[in-house]
This record gives sequence, structure tokens and C-alpha cells, in this order.
Amino acid sequence: MSESTGSQDDFAYVDERREDYIEALRRFCRQPSVSAQNLGVDEAAEMVASEMRRLGATVHLIPTAGKPVVFAIFQGRGERILSFYNHYDVQPP
Repeated sequence: MSESTGSQDDFAYVDERREDYIEALRRFCRQPSVSAQNLGVDEAAEMVASEMRRLGATVHLIPTAGKPVVFAIFQGRGERILSFYNHYDVQPP
């Protein structure tokens, strides 16, 4: 199988944990994180940091003049580095 498609073991791993992933998504969807209203953003940052720690990352919650930045490092075995950016706040309803 090519490097980009994953293995059957990878798919089995995800399938076996499907309900856990769905519940994690539900928890994140329930957490308010509206920057424009300063509603729940600090709590959402803590939630993201906590989840990253649970997954084995070294996590730094960095205060800024605005909203906190969650910086996480997952130590791999290879020479390549994957950099990922996302935000954890939303627009007001």
C-alpha cells in the first residue's frame, strides 16, 4: 500500500474508536468559544490543551494580548515535520 493511503490497521484503529471520536466531537461542539463576545474562549483553549495532552503531546498554553494560543508538539520517530494550524473560536450566532 502506498504511504499516503494508510494501512488496514490504521482504518481498524479508527473504526474501533469511532464512538470515542464522536463523543469528543460532541464535547467540543458543546463548548462555547465566541471571541467577539469573549464567551468561553479561555475554557475552549484549556479544553484543546487538555485533549492534546491526553493524546501525548507536550503542550504550551501561551497567553497573548488577545486570546490564548495552544502550542502542542507530538514527538515522532521520523525526520519530517508536520505543521498544523487551526482555530478554536467561532463567529457569534
